[in-house]
Amino acid sequence: MTARLRGRLRAATPAVLATLVLLSTACTSPSHHGDQPPPHAGGTLLYLRSGAGFVHLDPQRDFLAQDQAFAGGYLQRTLTTYTFSDRARAATLVPDLATDTGRPSRDARTWAFTLRKGVSFQNGQPIRCQDIRYGLARAFAGSALTGVSPPAVAMLDIPRDAHGEPTYQGPYPAPGNNTGALDRAVACSPDGRTITFHLNRPAADFNDTVALLTYSPVPQSLDTGTQYDQRPVSSGPYEIAQNAPGSRLVLVRNPHWNRASDPVRPAYPDRVVTEIGVPDTQIQQRLIADADADQAAVANLSAPSAQAVFADPKLAGRRYDGTNGNVDYLAINTTRVADLQQRRAIVAALDVGALNAAAGGDLDGTRADGLVSPALGIDYQPTGLWDGLLGKDIPTGGDPSYARQLIAESGRPMPVLTYDYIESAGADRAATIVVSSLARAGITVRAHALSPQVYYPTVRDPRTASDLVFGSAAPNWHNASALLADLLTPSGSLNLSQYDDATVTRDVHDGQTQLDRDAQARQWSRLDRSAMLQAVAVPLRFEHAQALVGSRVGGAYIWAPYGSLPFGALWVRP
Repeated sequence: MTARLRGRLRAATPAVLATLVLLSTACTSPSHHGDQPPPHAGGTLLYLRSGAGFVHLDPQRDFLAQDQAFAGGYLQRTLTTYTFSDRARAATLVPDLATDTGRPSRDARTWAFTLRKGVSFQNGQPIRCQDIRYGLARAFAGSALTGVSPPAVAMLDIPRDAHGEPTYQGPYPAPGNNTGALDRAVACSPDGRTITFHLNRPAADFNDTVALLTYSPVPQSLDTGTQYDQRPVSSGPYEIAQNAPGSRLVLVRNPHWNRASDPVRPAYPDRVVTEIGVPDTQIQQRLIADADADQAAVANLSAPSAQAVFADPKLAGRRYDGTNGNVDYLAINTTRVADLQQRRAIVAALDVGALNAAAGGDLDGTRADGLVSPALGIDYQPTGLWDGLLGKDIPTGGDPSYARQLIAESGRPMPVLTYDYIESAGADRAATIVVSSLARAGITVRAHALSPQVYYPTVRDPRTASDLVFGSAAPNWHNASALLADLLTPSGSLNLSQYDDATVTRDVHDGQTQLDRDAQARQWSRLDRSAMLQAVAVPLRFEHAQALVGSRVGGAYIWAPYGSLPFGALWVRP
């Protein structure tokens, strides 16, 4: 699967659980939060970041959602992107470099996009189909470029070797590289304006996939390999004027950006300055003090800072909270706990409220009712899980007596269960809650801590997976198709429930081929509700992200496609 590192953050592969996280990019007229005045152009926006800074600025290696929100708003354009809106359901897919959101074949295995006229790089060089093709070719060069995202290009019809790996290994020299394989998957028209993708399976959501920065154009003549990370060529409204890694990044206006060709990005500030390596405590103190240049500053908040900021009523007009697309859950191994009533008993008994409180309360996440987060907009509908779906309303703290009733209805004794989780102090505390809350219903659980290195290989393997498994997931792109196929089908890379139902697998496939977006969303909602009826997992929380901004910053909110500030829509009051 799945996950674009979001907010605090999430990981781009199932190999890193504790940080699971999307994507997409910026968009048309932003909706404004509350009673904000009209946007103002000009000024300098200051972005405060803790830690070492941007993991990657190279678009094909940029996998953190908040970094994609930043780069997609300022530096990199893609074929499609998402509207700026403070409402998840209004953050819709729109054309970016392309003239429309794509033209699929009837079977959704071929997609064509035509580039707008007047689009260019920061040096004035026109952007052509070949530049997008070359950019995505770099995503296959995992041996040369660390951090590229294989899921982003996994649907392209590239031949695979005996180990299931693509025979194409990118545009750089590599032993055994099938350099002609890309021709099978990606073609450019003679005039260089239309790019056509051939896929290895139907994908009605491929136009969401091409909103990933993986599909940003890169001019081959200016590719510097691993050094491209330091100063990638811009196709957006800004370009890099200074990059001091670990210290400072300065963006200025790109003189060759054509506003008429970009209905997506308002590009309000004249300059965007990122201060890197600022300790979380200093970020909190500076933004609370709101002095001088910090009045035009913004920051995504760490968990401890968020607790302090949201406890201070004086900051109510400058702080923002919203779902970030991640869902945390307790997967139930349906092959080991095969009885439906017993699985439902686990759902009914678990003290989800205590688990969420231990994780950080409502600022970390709100009680989930399914696997699809509200951040996914129209793909989310309430499942009713806690409101009678399983035969009775279930309170936040669980209902041990109802769980005992469900076990009795199963007609067989509840087996002793084992709970797998990644070892850490916080996860140890959560495991204690899992064990004690299920014990109230007469369910015996043994907690089994695993190191991060062996966790996913263990829990994904049907031969070694235990009965209960902690999971955290989010889609690689802004469509539930990139989530449910991984969680609910036998071939899914994060099917921790070991779930194998032919009807569900068929329904997932039908959703992947459904070109009517509203009908597709209804399909995902039905599948999410079905998964809860089948008790394949106990949903714990829809994760949240928080941000704090200075008093002169406008346009701030948590942008659902990334679970981050909408960098490209921010502006500074004079």
